[in-house]
Order: sequence, then structure tokens, then C-alpha cells
Amino acid sequence: MRKTFFIADLHLDDSHTQSVAMFERFIARLHHEHQAPITQIDGLYILGDLFEYWLGDDCLSHTAQRVADRLSQLNQAGIPIYFQHGNRDFLLKQSYADRCQMQLLPEHAVINLYGQSTLIAHGDTLCTDDVAYQNFRAKTRTAQWQHRILSLPRWVRKAQARYYRIRSQMANRNKVRSMMDVNKQTVLTVMKTHQVNTLIHGHTHRPDLHEYPSNGKPYRRYVLGDWENTPTMVEATPSAIRLLTLDEITQTQYIN
Repeated sequence: MRKTFFIADLHLDDSHTQSVAMFERFIARLHHEHQAPITQIDGLYILGDLFEYWLGDDCLSHTAQRVADRLSQLNQAGIPIYFQHGNRDFLLKQSYADRCQMQLLPEHAVINLYGQSTLIAHGDTLCTDDVAYQNFRAKTRTAQWQHRILSLPRWVRKAQARYYRIRSQMANRNKVRSMMDVNKQTVLTVMKTHQVNTLIHGHTHRPDLHEYPSNGKPYRRYVLGDWENTPTMVEATPSAIRLLTLDEITQTQYIN
């Protein structure tokens, strides 16, 4: 059995010990399953917000070092790892990716998922109703802004990260819930532009499968869940794509 996994929105941090433990449990399970004679793990895709925040590759927390160790061990076991930036860890650069032995992907990437062209993304670019966020996002993705931030002392970067987080939380309180979700028309436009019928993304923390029939074609959108309460991920095989919880994956028994 061949499998590929997709996860997002783990928000790992030194203070989130439960999420870190769940991540390590998941990685251990993938390693164990890949060694079983009946299973082959073809890849692990991390679709952004692996970390709660990212201050730069020169500011590695204890958790960031543990994550790098686990991911590099997974890659050395023969499982390729791919990473897309999220809205929390978009400052993650090649240096840390190399330490994890994972490949950085663009914000929208089309992959061949067992013969089916599939678009993967973090998901924040699809939330076009939130104009204020999209404007902020555009500014923070420029090379000039990132160079300025990464040139600051570490303690200043940490203080700014707290400030932006508090400001974001306050702003979100005044937004209607639908504004922070994806825009359906944007989803269809992006999928049609990339000529795909399947999309997998995170960001919204609303795990589900959405289907949009358009011009006689089915467009399917799989949404990954965050890892604060019940981690939800996508497991793809040559015959199916499924949303599963961490417990459903780690409790499955395999013949060794």
C-alpha cells in the first residue's frame, strides 16, 4: 500500500508541549509504517504553520531543534518531506529547511498525486474577503520587509512577533466568521487556473471536504485541521483521499 500524508497548522512551540508530543508520535508512526513490508510512504507534505511563529533561522527554539531532528531522521528513512510557508512561519528559509532535509515549495504547487493533478496551498491566499489581512500579507512577503525584520536583534523580533499576534487576535474579534474563511469564487478561479479538480489546504482550521460542481465537473477541496484539539490530516493512496484524525492513523495495526 502506497500512501502520502498532508498536515498543516500544528503551531508548534516550546509552550505547546502536547502538540509537540502529538507531532513526535505521528512522525514515529510514519517511520514505523514505512518500515513495514506492506506499506510505502511516498511523502509528507507540511502545508504551513508548522510553528506558532518563526523569528528567523538564526533563532531556533528547543522545539525547532527537536522538529528538525525528527524530520531529518524521517527523510533518512526514505520518506521525502515537502514544506509550504504558512502565515506564522513565512520567514523560514533554506537554512532550516536543509537542517530538516525538507524541500521548500511555492505558495501554490501542483503535484502528481497518484496520477491526479492536485493543488496544494497553505490556504491564506484563498481568504480574499479579508482585505486587511491580504494587504498585510502582501507587505510582509516582500524581500525588503523580510530583510529589514531579519536584520533586527532577536529580542526585537520576538517583541514584534508578540505585538503582531496580539494585534491579529484583536482584529479577528471584530471580523465575521465568514470573512476569515476561503472565498468560494477565489477557490474555483485558482483551481481552474491551475487546471486541477482537487485542492488540499489548511489555515482555516475547519477540517472538511467541500465539493463544488462547476460546468459539469466536480471540484473537491480538502481542508486540514489544526493540532490544538483533534489533529486532522489527509491520507492519500492510489485509490482514495481521506481526512483522518491522528488517533485513526496511530491506532491502526500493521503486520510486521
